[in-house]
Amino acid sequence: MNNLFLAIGCDSYDHLGGLACGEKDAKNIAEHLGNPKYAHYNTPISRVLLSPTVFEINDALASILKNGRPVGSFTFFFAGHGILKVGTLVLCTRDTHPDALTTTGFSLGTLFNSVNELGARHVHIILDACESGGVSGDVITALKPNLIGQAGSAEITLLAACAEDQSAFEDQNGGRFTNKLLACINGTDFVQDLTPTIDLNEIGKRISAHFATDARQSPIYWGLNLSANTGFVKNPHFVPQSGLRETLAAAPGLNITPAIREGLWQIYSEADEGFVPEKLRGLLRTLLEDAVSPLPSYIAFIHRIRTSLCDRAKRATDSFREIEIRVACLSSLLGEIPTSAIADEYALRECEEILDDVKLRLQELSERLRENDLELVGGLGLSELYFLPIRISKILGWAGVFLLFGNPDQKEAASICGLLHRVFNRYAGIAIAVSDLQAPFILTGLVALAKLDPDAAETWASLYFNSVAESGCCVAQWDLSFEAIPGFLLRRALADTANMERGVVANPTELVAVLLLLADRLQLKDTFDESLALLDHRSINLFVPETYSSYGDALINSGVNLTRKIGHDFFTVDELIAGLPANLLKVDTEAKSVAILSVLSSFIYPNRTPWHILL
Repeated sequence: MNNLFLAIGCDSYDHLGGLACGEKDAKNIAEHLGNPKYAHYNTPISRVLLSPTVFEINDALASILKNGRPVGSFTFFFAGHGILKVGTLVLCTRDTHPDALTTTGFSLGTLFNSVNELGARHVHIILDACESGGVSGDVITALKPNLIGQAGSAEITLLAACAEDQSAFEDQNGGRFTNKLLACINGTDFVQDLTPTIDLNEIGKRISAHFATDARQSPIYWGLNLSANTGFVKNPHFVPQSGLRETLAAAPGLNITPAIREGLWQIYSEADEGFVPEKLRGLLRTLLEDAVSPLPSYIAFIHRIRTSLCDRAKRATDSFREIEIRVACLSSLLGEIPTSAIADEYALRECEEILDDVKLRLQELSERLRENDLELVGGLGLSELYFLPIRISKILGWAGVFLLFGNPDQKEAASICGLLHRVFNRYAGIAIAVSDLQAPFILTGLVALAKLDPDAAETWASLYFNSVAESGCCVAQWDLSFEAIPGFLLRRALADTANMERGVVANPTELVAVLLLLADRLQLKDTFDESLALLDHRSINLFVPETYSSYGDALINSGVNLTRKIGHDFFTVDELIAGLPANLLKVDTEAKSVAILSVLSSFIYPNRTPWHILL
């Protein structure tokens, strides 16, 4: 998540009396927000300014605006003189002149213009300045009222040290208001222990309680356009109920029957080895459908469930097991996102954390491959010829989903592409198509790679398609049983699909449909056309849902299901594309969280393909 802050402290003034602790307060705030123990902020881009001029503040805001990545949260902190002039709060900088406040001071209007341009989802404004409560008028004037209340518009939380007719006091330890704020952030002062994060309104309420008997200084806090917990900082007092027993005991409004309880315990026991996402999805969907409590209670429950299961999964040999568990829990909410802002907010935050975790797992894998280039090879004997190609395509897919939705910077993107190059160079002969299980991973990975390294994407796609052509389109069904793998591999080596047992080969196949549509994207149509005759009379399939919010369901009831036979319905890639219904793939994902989560869901429920990423 790209969360940024600008912390300003002003002690030295050319035309006003000096202060003692403004700079100290700004440095303390920056140290807390930049500490991963307390918050998630991008410290290299965030800025701290000490006794700056107006120009220096505007320059810092400009550099933040130019950071080139979407911003999740933006926090603005100011400690220094504040003066209310003609209904406008002026934050006094080093060069502010008392006879020309509005032209030599920093106006909140400038800040809000930058906020509108920045496009941050959450905006936190913290002012430890005299008369700072007078900022409320500036907010209403400066923000674009036509955007307030629209989906995705900024959520504004403001915390001011005092009312508009009061002073903000400091002592030898710093600003009294700022020190109370720091205590809430680092846990010295208790705010609440119910959620993983604390929002600024909750902190404002707590700080106001401390000043309740002080007639000289009354902090003010309020929010505009808020829809959920805005996650200002981590909650140092939050202790998740990680034990499954405690989680099941604290589930008000959820009908946890003995069968569901037993099923969850079984999934818990298998979380490290043998995890089956479909089992967890079925139990959670049943709970959601039968729930009598509001949706937030269910969200809190699945949050605790995934914590319990992930704790168990830490001993798994599969480094992506915890991620798969998180996706399985979160996917149970997919159908609720289009109609619930709370579900959307929670899902997007979880997706962002999952993508961060994907990046970490890929980086760890890259390090292990440097030490051992046989890292990906398992111990399944002959069956490795089936599972290793799938393992490689999964790495391609996980890399792709991070590159597409994780907002990587240039260095991160280069690192992930480097991992894919390393995998390709070591395992090029194993980058083959063996199962429809690979379809969502290959689609996601190659769409992402095509944006950064088109030549590499073309090479991967060509290898996959050549392997299909050489095997006579011998691609296994996505749910091929372990017992059937040796016979499948033998027949595949002989390109003998005619003697395959029923239920082994995917016909129609969605993986080949993926490769043919990628040929159009990657300028490989002519190359693939030359080999289509080798796939004569084999059928491909495309299923496009009515809504991608259904990708968490066991059975997707609504959508367009198309089957096309090679050498009958089409003879070239162009003919295939021309024969598809107009706008077939143009299904609105409705929300960013749905776009991300539908891709992640296709990775753990592999009988569905996220065609929307081709758009």
